Amino acid sequence: MAIPKIKKQDVLDALKYIDENGVPFHNQSTKYELVSEEGKKYPPKYVIAVADHIANGTDISVEGFNAVEAKTYLQGQGFDIQIKQEKYELTITAEAVTSTDERFTMDNLSLGDGYKPLDAYFKRANGEVVKRSYSKGERRNSNQTMPRIACQIFEKQISALSIEEKEGFPVCKYNPESEMICGIYASVDEYKKHRNTLEYLTYGYDNGRQFVIYCWNIFSTVIFVQECLRRFGDAGDQFILTYREKDEKESEAESEATVQEELVQQFKGYRNPYSSVLIESKNIIFRGAPGTGKSYLAKEIATDIISNGYFDDYTMLTDEQRKQVEFVQFHPSYDYTDFVEGLRPRVNEDGSMGFELQDGVFKKFVARARKNYEDSQKSKEEIQRRNRKGSICSEDDRRLSG
Repeated sequence: MAIPKIKKQDVLDALKYIDENGVPFHNQSTKYELVSEEGKKYPPKYVIAVADHIANGTDISVEGFNAVEAKTYLQGQGFDIQIKQEKYELTITAEAVTSTDERFTMDNLSLGDGYKPLDAYFKRANGEVVKRSYSKGERRNSNQTMPRIACQIFEKQISALSIEEKEGFPVCKYNPESEMICGIYASVDEYKKHRNTLEYLTYGYDNGRQFVIYCWNIFSTVIFVQECLRRFGDAGDQFILTYREKDEKESEAESEATVQEELVQQFKGYRNPYSSVLIESKNIIFRGAPGTGKSYLAKEIATDIISNGYFDDYTMLTDEQRKQVEFVQFHPSYDYTDFVEGLRPRVNEDGSMGFELQDGVFKKFVARARKNYEDSQKSKEEIQRRNRKGSICSEDDRRLSG
């Protein structure tokens, strides 16, 4: 089996042909998709077959080569090939749990090990949709998102339960033969007295108080969410979870995340032991020859602290979060005045040399941090008024300079 003799231009012509004529039902892709720059999606095998027809005058046929060969060839030509992922939707009401995936069953919630959450939300009977109000550093669309929304929606009702009612609150029953896992606890320590595992989520509320419940895979809290609807919800309320199958790499990453979670607990909520040290001491000095990883470690620690211990990969920070980090590389000609404040040489309009006072990188960073703090004490309306005033002044300045 081999790809027919075709060129990249033949493939581009094939995409135009498919745009005009469509794809026969029996040639629809089942695993891979070619995604164009415009976001259009095409079945790779059929694209090759049409390109062969255009280039060599053959009948359009996908026989003679397989999907992997088509994918590999098109990727080699610079085309974007993605794995086709079918999305499923799980609907939870007080009365029933249903899914568009025919394989789903409440008698085997362990199936959730193989799925990845894409979205989750609460839908009131009147149609209003409520999403998760994420806390700083909280990962979007994790296995914990749906139960966290349930805690968010029914926080007052859950907190009002007695200790006995909380400890007896049903959370998960993987199959008819397994035990019902119960309990909403006030701390991780309390949780571990009943179930000494790392398979839990914490929901913070009311200035330091917590709900801690068992949570493992994407389906492990379905019973907990449904019980919340039964006890506290209105008729017609529902939770919606959208998900897809995991690929192999995602399954491996989740196993690594479990190990990492244990380290987070050991290091006072952070992934790196130096993060909690820096929080307490405000200053750490690493010594070592060039190339031994000091700068890399500094990025890890900064990311760890900013994300509240959720991850330590600097590339995962949002643009807004990266504004909280500054890196300064010192060298022999770099001194205190460059770092904080000092006189810098400048060329005057007449060509003569002079000096001017300039802020260093640290002073600029402190000024930005102070401004952020001051803004946090103001209302949104005050900030918007200041920004509008600044825009008007800038416009006036441009007119004056013109």
